[in-house]
Amino acid sequence: MKKKISKKMVKAMAVVVAIVMASTLVSAALLNYFGKVQTTMTAKQSIVIGDGEYWYNWNQPIVRNIGDIVHCTDCCYKLWIKNQACVDALVSFDDAPEVEGISIKHYVFGDAQTIILTHKDPSEWIPYGETITLTFNTCGTTFDYSLDEIVTDYSLVYYIDQEDRFVNWGKVFVIGPANSDSVNIPSMPFAEDINYADGAKFWLIPTDTLEDPTPGKITQMNAWQPELYYFEMTLGIYIDCDGPVVCMPCYSLFATDILKAESTYCWISCYYVDFYIEPGVYTFETTVNATPI
Repeated sequence: MKKKISKKMVKAMAVVVAIVMASTLVSAALLNYFGKVQTTMTAKQSIVIGDGEYWYNWNQPIVRNIGDIVHCTDCCYKLWIKNQACVDALVSFDDAPEVEGISIKHYVFGDAQTIILTHKDPSEWIPYGETITLTFNTCGTTFDYSLDEIVTDYSLVYYIDQEDRFVNWGKVFVIGPANSDSVNIPSMPFAEDINYADGAKFWLIPTDTLEDPTPGKITQMNAWQPELYYFEMTLGIYIDCDGPVVCMPCYSLFATDILKAESTYCWISCYYVDFYIEPGVYTFETTVNATPI
């Protein structure tokens, strides 16, 4: 026998269904995402400049006072420049204002140099025989060099050419033994070298042909035995970034305008005044520009 459902029961069931639906809808509205990450970061600039003690932000200008300067007493000033990014960058400098009679030149050094050393026939200076590769840093607080072959009882020297070179021969600066080393030495070439405008000559010569083989000393060769020497195939330069800054005419031959990724360079600015410059105080602002490449 079928039971009849009263109107009251139907109404009660409808209320229950409505409550269940309402509960379901309310629960769904509470969950609108499934996780959250809150991130804070500090962005750093890609290119920074420093004075050896502190790296400066883009809006922190480095202030310097060169003092008195006249024609032919050029002043060079040294800073560090670093590419912190993961890509190489092309760098340039803008000086403002432009003043007639005053010129400013900027040079950046830092890439490693590679020079091939080999025997040469002294009659015509034609290279022959085995070669040795010398690699060293262009700019640094120490001169870090390596040779791809160790030559026992030899020394790496910087040969200083003098006036009337075939009469006044054999003056050298001793760098160190013919292996790999890191030495604290001054910038090369020296102003007294007649190759000053082109770079320095690096040779490997027998240590016993030096009057004083002490590294870091200027000395004299006591014999001329060119068949034993490894001569330079190209000239080089080294800038001691801890030492005094000198204006070298060969700067432009070895400077670069590309800052390699995650690398530090030496930035040298040189200031020149014309003979006819009007006396006065001049103030300039140099900005550093860089483009990723």
